[in-house]
Amino acid sequence: GSQTMTPTYVSACALVEQISELEDELHCYQHELENVLPRERGRFIDEQCRMVQTLEQILSVPVTHMLPKFTPWVHSHRICLPFPTLFRC
Repeated sequence: GSQTMTPTYVSACALVEQISELEDELHCYQHELENVLPRERGRFIDEQCRMVQTLEQILSVPVTHMLPKFTPWVHSHRICLPFPTLFRC
C-alpha cells in the first residue's frame, strides 16, 4: 500500500548554499546562451552553407565533363559507376 513519508529537515544554511549554487549555475547558462551558443550557431550555419555551395558546384558540372573520369564496371549483371561514398552496388 501506501508508504509513509518521513519529514526531511534542511537547515537554513543548506538552503542558502543551494540557492547560491543554483544562481551560479543560472549565471553560467545565461553567459553560455548570450555568448557561446550564438557563435556555435553561426559556425554551424556557415558550415552548412559551405556544404550546400559545394554540392551545388558539383551538380552544376555538366555530365559530359564527369563521364571520362568514371570507368563503368559490371557487377551482378548491372553496370555500376564508381561512386565510392555515395552509391554502392
